Amino acid sequence: VVVEHRNTLNLVRWEASAYTAEELSGMLAGSSICFDASITQIFTPLSAGGTVIMADNVLSLPTLPARDEVRTVFGVPSALSVLLREPLPEGVRMVLSGGERLTAALVARIFENPGVRRVLNMYGPTECTTGSTLYEVTRGHQGEPPLGGPMANAVLSVRDADGRPVKDGDVGELWIGGPGVTRGYLGQESDAFRTEPDGSRVYRSGDLVRWVDGELHYVGRADD
Repeated sequence: VVVEHRNTLNLVRWEASAYTAEELSGMLAGSSICFDASITQIFTPLSAGGTVIMADNVLSLPTLPARDEVRTVFGVPSALSVLLREPLPEGVRMVLSGGERLTAALVARIFENPGVRRVLNMYGPTECTTGSTLYEVTRGHQGEPPLGGPMANAVLSVRDADGRPVKDGDVGELWIGGPGVTRGYLGQESDAFRTEPDGSRVYRSGDLVRWVDGELHYVGRADD
């Protein structure tokens, strides 16, 4: 996936204003730079005067010399589940989850750590630069957290198989537009990237979702 500087800059600017100075003062960077989550972990805090705390991976947190300086942890739920076999360092204030479905049970385990104030569920294909939706999960949340609403200036629409918008509450495929949509695949054309009548580019995610009370809920994959 060819992620351009403008895509990255859009994400970083948005996140720098969405997260607090404390949350950005100690961001754990445990993802490979080949993984798009590293944009959030490295460039977002640095752009806002924060601090990046390097680690081999998120599971290295308990043994890091600087573990008590970590304020934000960003990981996929499967890795977070392993990490949470032990209490998080007391200084962790925010946990960002992305890349897999976040369960209510895992959210409850995260909030068992009294220092944690925010849990964010982030969704977004690499084709749209890391994050397209965000939902803040509150303590005591019941049920699977939704995907939430648009982040980083994403433009979201839910459409049927013919590309027509569906009614709120109906299941359809998530199409994503906005400045996060990347150039596409290197050396490869794909009909997942489309040009709208107004000239804007959109990406067909292949994910089935529905709008419920203003929040996107994940249903499954269109190709399952």
